[in-house]
Amino acid sequence: MFFLFLAGARYTDYQQAKSQDDQKTQMAAFVTKFAKTQGVSKDKLYFNSTTVSDGMLVKMDKKFYRLTISADQQSYSLTRAYLINSKVKVVK
Repeated sequence: MFFLFLAGARYTDYQQAKSQDDQKTQMAAFVTKFAKTQGVSKDKLYFNSTTVSDGMLVKMDKKFYRLTISADQQSYSLTRAYLINSKVKVVK
């Protein structure tokens, strides 16, 4: 019985790790498409999330934008965002 519990727990860990890897791969593809659409180098884009999610922020040049992503993740809209705290720590 203990072996089945342990195997189930390990499988759950595996599923979570795979899901995180899939989300990061999805984010990488999104960043590439986003950069091309916006005409900006990927190196000049900064996001506040490592996964594609509605409401995430993006920094392009010195401006910040909020991304609204459709439910099917096939389109997005940008809205200019203004930060209350302008001291932002960028982590690469």
